[in-house]
Amino acid sequence: MLKIKSLILVLILIVNSVILIDKDKIESSNRQVELTADYELFNEFEQLNLLTKFSEQGLSSLAVGEESLRELARENKISIESAWGFKGASAAQDEINSNQIYISGPPAILGQVVKRWRKLNDLEYDKEKNRLIIPQSRSELLTKPVYFASRALSLSQRTNLNLIPRFKADSSYQELSSVAASLKDLTTIIFSGQEVVGYADNLIQTAKKLEELDLKLGLIEPFLAPQRGAKELAAQMSYQALRVHSIKQRELEQLGVQAAVNRYFKAVQQRNVRLLYLKPFANEVQTSQFITSLQEKLSEANYDLAVAQPFEKAKDYQQLKVGLILLLLLLTCLYLKEFNTKLAVISLVSGLSLILIFYLLAWSALIVLVSLLIAVIVPWLEYIYLLSTIRERSLKEVYLTFLAITLISITAGLVITALLFDNSYLLQIKEFRGVKVAFALPLLLGAGYYLGQESKTKDIKEEIEIFLAEPVSWRQLLLLSSALVLGVFYLGRTGNQFFIGVSSIEVLIRKYLAEFFVVRPRFKSFLIGHPLLLLGLFRGPKKYYQWLLLGGLIGQINIINTLVHLHMPLKISLLRVVIGVAMQLAIIPVYRLNILTSKGVEQD
Repeated sequence: MLKIKSLILVLILIVNSVILIDKDKIESSNRQVELTADYELFNEFEQLNLLTKFSEQGLSSLAVGEESLRELARENKISIESAWGFKGASAAQDEINSNQIYISGPPAILGQVVKRWRKLNDLEYDKEKNRLIIPQSRSELLTKPVYFASRALSLSQRTNLNLIPRFKADSSYQELSSVAASLKDLTTIIFSGQEVVGYADNLIQTAKKLEELDLKLGLIEPFLAPQRGAKELAAQMSYQALRVHSIKQRELEQLGVQAAVNRYFKAVQQRNVRLLYLKPFANEVQTSQFITSLQEKLSEANYDLAVAQPFEKAKDYQQLKVGLILLLLLLTCLYLKEFNTKLAVISLVSGLSLILIFYLLAWSALIVLVSLLIAVIVPWLEYIYLLSTIRERSLKEVYLTFLAITLISITAGLVITALLFDNSYLLQIKEFRGVKVAFALPLLLGAGYYLGQESKTKDIKEEIEIFLAEPVSWRQLLLLSSALVLGVFYLGRTGNQFFIGVSSIEVLIRKYLAEFFVVRPRFKSFLIGHPLLLLGLFRGPKKYYQWLLLGGLIGQINIINTLVHLHMPLKISLLRVVIGVAMQLAIIPVYRLNILTSKGVEQD
């Protein structure tokens, strides 16, 4: 039986490795990072001269937003006249038709507007008077985005910077062709505002139009500026998309040059971001230092400063993933057979039936479900194993047990990574679901198992009746309140979005850890979970310390959770886990010394 289990485990590792090697290859082969500058802000801070300078040193593109005719009129770049109100004097008052609106301005502006609206039949353009006439009934056109600054277009041509249009969502997907016609050599588009063009009913048409124009989609990281429909649009485009990182202007000034450089670099190195959206500091010298330092740091890390390309499409590993799931089911049933043969057979038959049904009807739901089950069950089984082998251990046994449990958690995390891996997770369009469940449920199951073991020799019904009959003490209330507070804090600081903020002290600690290590280890692992597990292993069968073993699951749960951040490079996730574990191994002798010292005065 042991040989069969070992063979299955080897097969699992082989299948897992095939998928993970491809993930690492896709991440490692894409080294092109694009630096794009926000034209409006560089123009506002009068620092356009820097764009010319840095276009020869790695700056690749220029992000340009659209303006409406009303915005242009407020800037005195054009005039708008009608019977309802006048601005400018391009038409004599007796020429004004009450049913028309007259727009006058430079040919460079009006020419671009006419190209954009060339399919509208009710417009009239008078080249001699440089005047565009639209019906009063079409006054809504005055507020629609329509114009890209001609100075930006000229700067782009002069410096060979690619243009990235910031297309506003209140435009239509049909207008994308007009934009592409008026702007040459486009490679990428980043929508501005809170949603993408075509949301929510016309995303398929928008995707088709972008594919026709051979445009990549810039996906702003969701924690920065979530855009409704962006993930769905990227999926419709077969993931021809780039992850984009930016920093808000006020935050940029607060961070300073070096912190801003580190944050952009971290986005590239640790989250697979490939397009960096740069904004200027108010001080031109700081802006120059910022861009120079960022370029140098990226180059030193062997990133190529060039127009970014989407990640290579991952292979379809559906058959391998099905095989991986079947091997996991078989291994689980073989272990169940040692306790109950009937249960093992029932599990095998029901498992095969569910796999077949999900495979035919809801394949993606199957891998999500299996991944969540692994994330919940593995830490729970680790706790059961530790309780069943509880004893005082030597220093060598503590090392080996801690490493063995950690290795199991790493393997579980890597299996989940292999099951979920595809471009949708790589771009963070999809994320591992049930994070809070995976953090809480193993602890609850572990506590239930421990209490169940304690009650085996007792009448559970009688115990419950006695417990309910007893008056509630202040100690019990304090313990319950403390448990609730810790539980809320634990779950509040778990997952992709925290509902409990990070304190300034923690921010400072994170900063120093990030500077000292290549990647920062996770607090819940090296400060909470791993120390609790080690203390529980040291003190052996004492009941108080058996609860520490349960707390030690937090570190193992964190290991699995770290590895299932699929938008992060696999090497970075593994390094983060290794650093957290290494920190514990380095201080184990200190724990041991304290415990040996205390044994002389402490009685069990």
